[in-house]
Amino acid sequence: IPLANAYRATDQPDKARGIIERYTELYPMDANGFFNLAQNRNAAGDTEGERAALDRVIELDPNHHAAIGIRFGLGDEPSEEKEKQVVEFAEQQNSWMAFLIASAIARDRGDAVAAVNWAGRAYALAPEAEPVLLQYAVLLGDTKDDPRLTALIEPKVLSGKYSKQLDWNLAQALRACGRTQDAINVLNRAAKPENVPQDFKAAAPRAVGSW
Repeated sequence: IPLANAYRATDQPDKARGIIERYTELYPMDANGFFNLAQNRNAAGDTEGERAALDRVIELDPNHHAAIGIRFGLGDEPSEEKEKQVVEFAEQQNSWMAFLIASAIARDRGDAVAAVNWAGRAYALAPEAEPVLLQYAVLLGDTKDDPRLTALIEPKVLSGKYSKQLDWNLAQALRACGRTQDAINVLNRAAKPENVPQDFKAAAPRAVGSW
């Protein structure tokens, strides 16, 4: 795949296509191979070929964010109709990523209730997936849903299994719910270990100081 990308980047589409087609023959269960094939077909102006490759990506990995986004044209203006299409796909494929995308569309439309609902559906499918927890935390803060924030997100943060971004999102959501001291405690605790990324270690006290 890196070689195919290099050929594509240096304007050698035929060589890139040959390599990536051979790769998908050798590794027919690798979704990323077909995603690269879709990119190659797009560059060649082959809309039908791109769509077929994207469909194969989604068949292999119904949670492939980029493929879902391209397949449903999510660069366009968010709309209720687009949201409905993505939800239908999510329900058919049990795709937690599609539910997250539908949630993001609803939030962009200003429909907080639908945004939380679709994120909740994603959580039901993948309660341990960090992208789900990150987005759900933000939305529960937006809607000041402290009970669900406390029951569903805080225990995950306390488990220590996730990135510091989840600590950050939880703290912001807690503050939105009026629990500023608890938010401060979350950031102080998260910034304490020696191996914390430096950007987080610098941002945490700045946020605490501003609160």
